[in-house]
Formats: sequence, C-alpha cells, structure tokens
Amino acid sequence: MPITRLVAAPMILVVNKDTGIKSVADLVAQAKAHPGTLNYSSSGNGVITHLAGVYFTKLADVQMTHVPFKGGAPSAQAVAAGEVQLTFGTAPSVKPMIDTGKAIAIAVTSGQRSPAHPQLPTIAEGGVKGYDLSAWYGLFAPAKTPPAIIDKLYAATAKVMANPELKRRFLAQGDEVSVSGSVAEFKEYAAREGKMGVDLAVSSGAKID
Repeated sequence: MPITRLVAAPMILVVNKDTGIKSVADLVAQAKAHPGTLNYSSSGNGVITHLAGVYFTKLADVQMTHVPFKGGAPSAQAVAAGEVQLTFGTAPSVKPMIDTGKAIAIAVTSGQRSPAHPQLPTIAEGGVKGYDLSAWYGLFAPAKTPPAIIDKLYAATAKVMANPELKRRFLAQGDEVSVSGSVAEFKEYAAREGKMGVDLAVSSGAKID
C-alpha cells in the first residue's frame, strides 16, 4: 500500500575532463558524430544509473555503450580514470571526482533544476526534451492496511519531513525532500514510475547477473 514519496534524488551527468565535452549539446553532438564509441558506466545492469543512460539514448536518438560496474564508487572512478567517458551517477558517488577536478558535472537528470545543485542545468534544458528521471524513496505499508492507518501514517510522515533541519541534511547529500500531495497522488506516481522503469529495463535487454 503506497503512503507517500519521501525524497527525490536527481543524478548528475558527469564526463571525464579530457573528453572536451562541456554541455549536454556537446555530448549529443559527439555521440551523433561517433555512434557507439562513447561509453557510459553504471553501478550495475538494470539499476537507475543504467536506465538513466538508456533513457538518454532513446530521447536524444544516439548510440552509446553501457559498461556496468559493481557499485557507484567504481563506476564514478572509471570516469575519472578515463576508462569510460561519462556516467549518470548519484551525487555521493560522483562528488569526490567533481571536487578533485577529475570529472566535470554538466547537468542533472531531474525535470527541474535541483536546489542541491542550482548551478547545473537539466538535461532537458541542454536540448534533450522531456528528459526527467530521478531516483526516489517512498514509504509503503503491507497490503490490506486499513485506509485510516494509511492516512495517519501519511499525515505523520508529512509533518516530520517538513522539519527544516531534516530538509537541510537531505539537501547536503544531494537529496530533496519531496512529500507527495496525497496518498492517491503517490499511488499514481509510483505506478507510473514503476512502469517506466520496467519499460526501460526491458528495452535495454538487461538481465540479472
């Protein structure tokens, strides 16, 4: 039983500093000029950082090669080392590479600019229209939980998540408090996002290792 979304976690599109890519438009141009030669890393087959790349290739109509790693840290380190050219990484995994100048952040994956990274444009702003994909975390209860209990849990959660200090702590790690407007809204959102994830995973051909 869905209760509410808690936080949204936009990913960051980062590229190796030696690629010459400075923007989403640069990335699309290079991918179109050299189909399949750009490699993007992820933290594993079928996970959100992989699907972000699949989504990008579909909407931008480009070909890039996916290289899965066992975790976000090695995926980001591969970009810094030049083993791959780019990744759609979570903020905690790519921040060390950005801070040391080994990788360049060029965009966020959310549909709107992120308050955690206000200086970065969205991928959609960069020319890939309609791109909007973030990791998110939500609260669910066991099936057949009485509606009255669901409503109480929603109200209590919304109250807690409105705490300014809690919001600040989430923002510091790249997450945005994003409580759903209602239980019904979250139910619709979770169903829509779930279908999108399944469709992307199927189209990617990803299989469980």
